[in-house]
Amino acid sequence: MKIAATFAAVATATEWPGQSLDSTCGAIATVNAGDSPVNATCTLSLNGYESNFVSVGGVFWTSGSTFTSFDGVFDGSDVEVLVFFTQSLNLDDELDNSTCGTAADISVVCSDNGAADDTANLIGNFAFAPDNNSFQVPVANADESFAVDLSAFGELDNQTCNGAAMTAAGSSIACAFDGVADVAYFGFNSESRPENPNSYFA
Repeated sequence: MKIAATFAAVATATEWPGQSLDSTCGAIATVNAGDSPVNATCTLSLNGYESNFVSVGGVFWTSGSTFTSFDGVFDGSDVEVLVFFTQSLNLDDELDNSTCGTAADISVVCSDNGAADDTANLIGNFAFAPDNNSFQVPVANADESFAVDLSAFGELDNQTCNGAAMTAAGSSIACAFDGVADVAYFGFNSESRPENPNSYFA
C-alpha cells in the first residue's frame, strides 16, 4: 500500500516577479512526491499565500486544494506545480510583493485511497498558462449525463464533445459520453477565465 507523502523536496524551481495585475508573480516547482498521486488524495498548500492560477498537469481536481490521478494518466512521483500568486497595488500604485510566495512555499501531501476515485464526470487539469484560451478538457469516469456551465469563461466558440453527441445552449454544454474511454474530452475556446480555472469545476 502506498503511504502518505509530502512533496517537500524541491528538485527544480523557477520564480519571477509580477509585471502587472494580469501577470503576477509566480513560481514553478518540480517536487518529488515520494509517491504518485495515482489513486490518492493530494492536498496542495501554498503556505498561506493566495493564488489566482494553479496548474498541475495530469491530475483531476476534487476541490480548490485537492486532487487525484489515475493509472495511465500520471506517471512517477515528480510533480510539477505552476502557481501565479495574487497581487494588488499598494498606496504608491505599485505591485505589492508581500503577497508573493516562492517555490519553497509550495507543498503537497498525498494519502493513498487504495482505489481509484469513482466520482462520475470528474474534470481534470486543463489550463496550463494564464493566457491560454483554447482548451481540451479531460473528464474521468465520463458518462452520458455529463454537462457543464461555462458562463465564467465569457463568450465561447468551437465547443466540442470529442467523439460524443453534443448539446450546446448558451454557455452550457452537454456531452453524451459512452463511458468506454478511461478519459473523455470536451473542448472550447473562451474570451476570459475565472481565477484558478483548473479547480473551478471541482
